[in-house]
Amino acid sequence: VNLWLHGKQTSVPLDTVRTYKKEVTVQELDLKARHYLHEKYNLYNPDAFGGKIQRGLIVFETSRKHSASYDLYAAEGKGADTILRI
Repeated sequence: VNLWLHGKQTSVPLDTVRTYKKEVTVQELDLKARHYLHEKYNLYNPDAFGGKIQRGLIVFETSRKHSASYDLYAAEGKGADTILRI
């Protein structure tokens, strides 16, 4: 798990998104990642980081060539609504 804040890599416990399922969906990983970010950094609190959180990118890479990435704050277009089928 790689988390970058202000251009610096931050350590994140593997348990954050760990699963023992053979097949896992992007939705499940997204929920775990967002939960961690909200608990640790108040992701959805407008006062977190002085109200300056304006962007965030989630990228899921697999051992296969498939990957998914989207902006945490994008509500329309080719983002979470397309990838996560919201």
